[in-house]
Order: sequence, then C-alpha cells, then structure tokens
Amino acid sequence: MFASRPTLGMAGIGALMLAALACTCGPLSTLTGARATLEAAATEIGQGLPTLEAQLTQQGPVVVPTLEQAPPPSGERIDPSLPVFTADDGYETTLVQRLNFGETGSATFSDLFEAHNWLFEGQAGRTVEIVINGGTEGTDTHAKLLDPNGQVLTEEDDTREYNPWIVYTLPADGLYTVRVDTWDEGSYTITVNVMEAGAQPSGTEVRQWAFTAFASTEYSSDSWSATRATGAPDVAACGDDPKAWASSSGGSMEWLQLNYLTPVIPTQINIVESYNPGAVYRVEVVDLNGNPHVVYEGVASVVEICPRVFSVEVSGIDFPVQAVILYLDQSAANDWCEIDAVELVGTAP
Repeated sequence: MFASRPTLGMAGIGALMLAALACTCGPLSTLTGARATLEAAATEIGQGLPTLEAQLTQQGPVVVPTLEQAPPPSGERIDPSLPVFTADDGYETTLVQRLNFGETGSATFSDLFEAHNWLFEGQAGRTVEIVINGGTEGTDTHAKLLDPNGQVLTEEDDTREYNPWIVYTLPADGLYTVRVDTWDEGSYTITVNVMEAGAQPSGTEVRQWAFTAFASTEYSSDSWSATRATGAPDVAACGDDPKAWASSSGGSMEWLQLNYLTPVIPTQINIVESYNPGAVYRVEVVDLNGNPHVVYEGVASVVEICPRVFSVEVSGIDFPVQAVILYLDQSAANDWCEIDAVELVGTAP
C-alpha cells in the first residue's frame, strides 16, 4: 500500500486562504510574500505524495491483460486435420469427421442451426451413393455434396420420405464433404457407398441383385431389416424368415427401395416374395437424376403360391435406371408380407 501522506488541517488551509485575501489589500511586497507562503505549503503537500515510479515499485509489476485467440473447434466431434467447408449456409459446424466407404456414421442434432460435415476420399469417375436415415425420431435431414474446393455439386432433401439419398459421379480426385443439416432435432445415420461395376458393352443384357436397400420401416436393424432384401435369394421356403425384409408392423402400407451397381435400361423386375405374397401394388424405377417412373400399378391381394417370383415386364423406359421402389399394401393379408430379393434385368446403355 502507499505510505501515509501528510495533510494540512482545515484550520491551516483556512489560514492560507485568509492570508491570500489579506495580501490583495496590501502592497505588492506583501503579495509576493503570500505567494511564497502558498508555494511552501504546496511543496509540503507534494513531498507527501509518492511519485509514479514509487507507486509502481510499491504495487509490483503492472500486468497488461492480453486477448487470447479463440482456439479452433476441438473434441471428439471435430477432427482438426480436416478442412471445414460451410457452403455459406450460415449454420454452425459442430461435427467434422472422416467416413470410409461402406462405414456408417451416426450423430444427433440438438439445435436447428447446426450442421455436420462428413468427409470421404473420392476418385474421378467413381459413382458414390450417400444414404442418410433419420433415427427413431424420424429426423428430417437435408444434405449437400461439396467438391474438394467446397463448391456444392448437388443437394437433396426429401428424396425418401424425410431422408436424402444422393447418387453422384465424382468429377475429380480429392476429399469430398457431405454437409448435413436438419429441420428438427434428433439422430440420424449416414453411409457412403462406392458403386463399383465393370463396364458392359452397349446392348448387353445385365442381370443383378440389389447391393443396398432401405425402407419406410423395418422390423429391426438386423433380422428382417431392409438389408436382408439385398443379394440373391436366401430364404429356403415360404414362412416368416429373418433373412427377408419385413416392416415394423403387419397390415400396414410400406415401401422398399433397392439400389443396383450397374445402371441399365430396364426390361424386367423379378420380386421374390417369401411370406404372404401379393402385397406389391406399385413398382417404380429411378433414373440417374433420382426421378421415379411408374412401371407397374395393380391391386394388392392374397396369393396362395408361396414363395413366388412376381415378374414385372418393363417397357417404355429408354434411359438407364439405378434403383427400384416397391410399394406394398399389407391390409389384405393383415399380416407381414416379406421380400427376400429383387432382381433388376436390363441392357447396358
């Protein structure tokens, strides 16, 4: 603390003021004496005040506060080694993670003004499929695909109910970003698949089973899941079998989408129904821009033959397609109607 400072009492200050006033009424010599008296008093007061140097010495060193630069985002949700592109959408980026082909990532939105970035290594000419599914809450998500320079290549919103689905042929080698935002809070999953397929001469017949699938609902994420409808048929006999796809409840209206590696001009679709056949009342094919086209419409019924292959002959589609969507009305059976596999037949464009 500062040392005690000597002060003048009120009487002393008053005497100095009276002396000064009296001097104004006397000769000039007397005024000069009063000035000397005031200077002496001021000197006495000043000697009791510590100098600035003395104050600094008594207080110790003066610490000047500094402003630290805000650290970059960190934590398990942020990979600091990855670039962050925002597409100037105004959302706060709260997740930046790398995703390998075939790997499924998951995250949760707790705010409507946040976005998540999922990055993957892509090669020029390779076609990728990006599948995003809302969690049990049915989270309504929106997705953009950004090139290695952060430019938006394409974006999707409600491709499948409230879920985006993107199929895109990459223009260059590099690190691509899938930027996901949301219309409501909740969880979701994301998978990036590479669509590898050997080139086929134009006009060659191509027969293929689905390599990925998703549905309006599924009985579980493993047994009776949409994935069970991919690949060749593997249900041995008619019956309720966990190796086939089944919806979360029986007797309901549902849809099932099957995706294929090789785009073809479709000629036939073969649907293997393994339990309560007859529920399929509408079939669509999906072109390379994600647009659906109806190739069959009928009425759902109960069919005695089980299992059976329901074949849809396709005509009038002269452009390549990459997916098939089945619509099922299970009310006639009032039970589960299960799909084992779906074959897409067509010619290479």
